Amino acid sequence: MLHILSDLENGPEFMPACGLLGSYLGASLAKVVLDAELIGQAKRFLTPMKPTRERLAVEVIADVGPGGYFIEHPPHAG
Repeated sequence: MLHILSDLENGPEFMPACGLLGSYLGASLAKVVLDAELIGQAKRFLTPMKPTRERLAVEVIADVGPGGYFIEHPPHAG
């Protein structure tokens, strides 16, 4: 995962090792699927978050206040 994260930070067009089992002598279609899932997760991890009032839960923080319990706050219907 750390190798994939460092590769994706540099913006590659192609990841040649997908599906390989230790070397270029063996490959697996199941490993291709697993590697593609791992790359997708790494891309989502590296995507910057866009802070909005809803994501930061500003209203919930104001409602609960200091010393309150967020778990007891009713969920937002929306």
